[in-house]
Amino acid sequence: MADNEPDINLFENVLNHELLLYYWAQRYLGYQVEQKIDELEAEIYLPIKEGRVPNSLWQKDIDELQLLFAVADWETNTNRIFVTKAVVYSRMYTKLIIKPDKNHFRPHFHIHYKDEHKASYAIDTLELLAGTMPKKYEKPILKWASNRQKSLKLTWDDMKAGKDVRELILHADEI
Repeated sequence: MADNEPDINLFENVLNHELLLYYWAQRYLGYQVEQKIDELEAEIYLPIKEGRVPNSLWQKDIDELQLLFAVADWETNTNRIFVTKAVVYSRMYTKLIIKPDKNHFRPHFHIHYKDEHKASYAIDTLELLAGTMPKKYEKPILKWASNRQKSLKLTWDDMKAGKDVRELILHADEI
């Protein structure tokens, strides 16, 4: 492929990813879209395609957290066009950071949303350690994290042990 030719496969993957997030939002609103979701997840997420799902955090976990933030932003707005735009655009503002620095012994993770809200939570108790997060965002964070406490801890342990976790995309803007 020449340098000036478009990468059609990349473009198709990005569109499928956005479509999957849209269907997740539709499922959240009560629509029956499971078959479409299953097909797109198998297409987008390589571990599902290979018949294995990692124990540590992976891209699907981060995508789901980003969608929860988008949902929190549009829950009070019933305009369906706004819903679609929120799902697509709000994802770019979410960052999950896990940095087991030498000075930090307690397993924890950081959430940044829209560069306005930043908070750190303990993995074991999900206690707020630092920062502030509006309740409409904190509730989805705590629900998401409680469903993934084991994965968060395994990810922390892998990083602390120096394992290569480059496959994990923690920043939404790196997609």
